[in-house]
This record gives sequence, C-alpha cells and structure tokens, in this order.
Amino acid sequence: MNPILHTWFLSVIVQIYIGWAIVKYAIQKISRSTFSRRWFVFLIGVIAIASLCYSFSYDIQCVLNRLNVPTWWQHKQVSYYDTFGRLWQILAGGFIFILPELRKKWLKTVTIISSVALIFFSFCVDIVPASLCMLTVVLGTILLITYLPKTWGQKLIENKYLIWFGNISFSVFLVHYPIIVCYKLWSREYPDVYTGLILFLISIVFGYVFFKLIEQRKFKIKTIVGIVITTFLLVFCIRKISTYISYAVQYPTYQFTSISERSLIYRDFDGEIITPNSGTQVLLNPGYKGEFYHFMPLGRLDEPEFLLTGDSNAQHFYAGVNEISNELDLSGIHLTSTVIPLLDVHIRVDDSYTWNKERCNALISWLKSHPEVHTVIISQLWTRLQPGTVTDWNKQKIVLSFSDKAERLRFFLDEIKKMKRHIVLVMPSPFFPNLDKELHANGLTYTRWANRKGINIEQNNLDNPMVLTRDEYENKYKDIIALFKQWEEENYCSILHIEKGIFKDNDIYNGYKNNTLYCRDQTHITPPAAIEIMDSIKTDLNDIIMQGRLKSRAHFAD
Repeated sequence: MNPILHTWFLSVIVQIYIGWAIVKYAIQKISRSTFSRRWFVFLIGVIAIASLCYSFSYDIQCVLNRLNVPTWWQHKQVSYYDTFGRLWQILAGGFIFILPELRKKWLKTVTIISSVALIFFSFCVDIVPASLCMLTVVLGTILLITYLPKTWGQKLIENKYLIWFGNISFSVFLVHYPIIVCYKLWSREYPDVYTGLILFLISIVFGYVFFKLIEQRKFKIKTIVGIVITTFLLVFCIRKISTYISYAVQYPTYQFTSISERSLIYRDFDGEIITPNSGTQVLLNPGYKGEFYHFMPLGRLDEPEFLLTGDSNAQHFYAGVNEISNELDLSGIHLTSTVIPLLDVHIRVDDSYTWNKERCNALISWLKSHPEVHTVIISQLWTRLQPGTVTDWNKQKIVLSFSDKAERLRFFLDEIKKMKRHIVLVMPSPFFPNLDKELHANGLTYTRWANRKGINIEQNNLDNPMVLTRDEYENKYKDIIALFKQWEEENYCSILHIEKGIFKDNDIYNGYKNNTLYCRDQTHITPPAAIEIMDSIKTDLNDIIMQGRLKSRAHFAD
C-alpha cells in the first residue's frame, strides 16, 4: 500500500542487464575453437532450465507434499523475489532466434493455436499455481512471435494503434500499479471490473505522458526533475494526511521474536500436527515473509507460565494480552492452531483450522511435558457450540445439540484439569451484526463513505453498522454466557469477562473510536480494541494468573 514502492522489477532488470554485459564481454574474449556457439546455447539452456526449476521449487514442493513424498523446506518468497528465479524469463526470449523453422502448414497452425491457448491459460491463475501460468504465458508468446505467418492475423497485430500502445506499454506498466494503490488508499477496497477499466484508461494517459516525458525526452531535464520531485513530495504528503489513511486497520508494531526452537518450551512439541495458523503471522508481523512461528512470546521473555490458544479470536486478543502482560510483568506464550476443542469430534474449517484426534493428543502430550505452564487460556468463536452436524473420530456423521457440544468441550477440559492446570475461558468477542459483506467485511468502505457524507460515525447511532449494544451481545451469546457463568459458579474454571471491558462506559460499544477502527470485521476486533478491553480487566487477568500459580505450587507441594 505504498505508491512509491515500485522498484523491485526494475532492480531485477538492471541486475540482469549488467550480468548479461559481463557475460557477453567474456564470450567475445573466448576464441571460437575454445567455446563454440553450440556449447554456448547449451550452457544458456541449462541455466534457463535451472532457473525455471528454482522458480517452480515452491510449487514442486507443494505437489510432492500432497503425494506424501519427503521434501525440503522452503517459503514461496525465496524463489519469487530472487533474481535467479526470474532469469529464465529473460533467457527464454533468446530462444526465439534458435527455434527451428516449421515447414508443414498444419504443424504451424497447431503451434499457433496452442500458443494462443497457452496465453489464455493464465486466466486459470486461481485454479493452478501462478508459476505455471507464468510459464504458459512466456512459452505461448515465444511460439506466437516465432511462428505467426505473414497473414491478416499478423497485420492485425501490427496495426498502428497496437504499435502505438506497444511503444508506451512499459510506461503504462510502471504507472498502473501506483495508480491502483492510490485508489485502494482512497476507497479502501479493491476495484471492481468497471473501476478497473477506468483505472486502466487513466494508466494509459499517465503512461503516455511519461513516455513523452522520459522515454522520448520531450521536456528539458530541469522540467523532468521538477515534476519527479513534485510527484514524490505529493505522494509523501498524501500518505501522511490523517483523513486519507486513518481508516486502515491499525496494528501496533511489536519488536518481537518467536521463542527459539532450541528453547525447552519446544520439548515434545509436534510441529507436524500442531501447526500454527498463518493468519497469526500476518496479524502480528508487519514484515511477514512467510515464516511460521510456533510459539509467540507474551509479556516478558522468561519461562512461560500461561498459554493463550484458540482460533482467530485468540490471534486478535494477542495484542491486548501481550500489552497487559508486559505491564504486569507476566510471561506466557501464544499458540493459535485449534478450532473449538471438543473431545471425540473432528472439526475442519481449512488446512490451518483443524481439530482432530491427533491434534488433541499432541496438545495434551505437550502440556504434560510442561508443568510450568500452569494456566491455559482459550479464546474461540464460541458460536461453533451451536447445534449442528459434525464428524466423530470414527468418521461417523453425528448431530449434536448445544448441550452435547458443551459436554464434549467439558470432556476435553477435564483432560487438562487432570494435569492440575488452571483453565480460563474467554467470554465471546464483540461482534457487529449490521456490518454486512457489502462493506467488504472490514468497515473501511463504510467509514470512508460516512466521512464524505459528513456523518459522525462516533455518535451512538443504533443504525450504525459499527455499533454493538449490550442487548444484542447478550441475546446472541445467551446460551454460552449462561454456560460459562454456571461453570464459574461451580469453580470448574475461571472466566475472563471481557464484556466488562467492552461495555465499560455504557451499554453501547463502538467499533470506531478516536479516528481508529476497533472492529476488523463482523466478528473480530483490532489490536487497539484488544488493548483497551484488556486494560479494563487487567486486574482480573492478574488474579487469574495468581490463582494458577497457587494451584501449581499446591500441586507440587503435594
């Protein structure tokens, strides 16, 4: 989301041009008897194939993993951003000059049709790996350029309008992305088809100006420098205007590190079964490059005494729990890897959110190996306790009522209590019932629209999609609230009453406060909201951890 951060492609081009100049100079110094053209072509071919395989290495790994074949460990960005991984695309253009001539007409026809089909295959990018689409586009373009005959088809492609567009195409390419980014900063949404066409036309206009301005140098150098400096300053100022960027989902930046895999906390941890949710990394790490951190530290970096786990609700409370843990000098760890933990029930949402027998046993086994973790805090989307059909561990479909699911949840919690651990359940997170999908599930479009219309969205307007009333909250979660209060009265477990922080001032909770979004979407809050809520109940959190400490000491004393 930075319109002036658009240098990576050009840097790769410059690197390859410099490298090619050095190679060309070296080849000229080598006599033909030592290094023939045939061997040179062979060497370039080997390099191109090696680059292609390296570029595809992540997708190859994914395919092999699905076939249960042992592979290496690699992140997609390693090859995606590496210059060598892009070298094959440049070298592929050179093969246009060495491809054999096709003398048979039918073979040419088949090749041309195939090349067009390969290019259009790129529209399948959501179905197949993007790297495969890149290969089909490059291969299809090479075949089309090489074998398209001098017919009306080629005349159509070489008409003056397409040649004009081809001449300005590189400038259009360079400006289209910043234009899209500026639109996203302004509207807080992805452009639809019609908006995309308008942005495309705007890109052509700006591309033509830059083509004349820089590529053909129709202006004096002083004018060009002045325009460039003015553009940079303008973009910089726009990105600093609060009314322009204030509707982003603000995340506090934490200078954190994951707990080292050499740490004792990793003892008996099965990373193959309990895999962390990737959304945690996107949420917590602004510089996310694909690394998976199994355990995130909470509070001070010391031997952890409590575990925060659950689904995406636990992710979104991380910021608040971490902030207050630092303030209270507490030490914990965060692991997001589960859907609602029900015993004997298999629940699967996607590859990240899965609860099954293996994950249950792995988590229980890990807890047994770490008695120092005396408190387990679980934050979930508790509405998954609602009646519905699930699959048990014998892979049989069964229909469970709310009470059935509550009983199975208690069975799971009993397994933790047998280890003399203190259990804490977090009351349901705030939700925003009027925040529909048309607002792109993040409220950003609504705030932008409201600001333009002069609507004060911080007023307690019950028609506001970013407002939650206490009645709405209690009505939606009445069964869960009643269940948790019953367990609390029975001293079965502790309940972290975050609703005290949600409705601390009155019976209305605003998802937009002080020019800051507090609702990320319909069922999740932003870190500023998590920090504010946890700050209101930090005494409760401290008391809960103290209870866990006392129970742990009493257990070891026995």
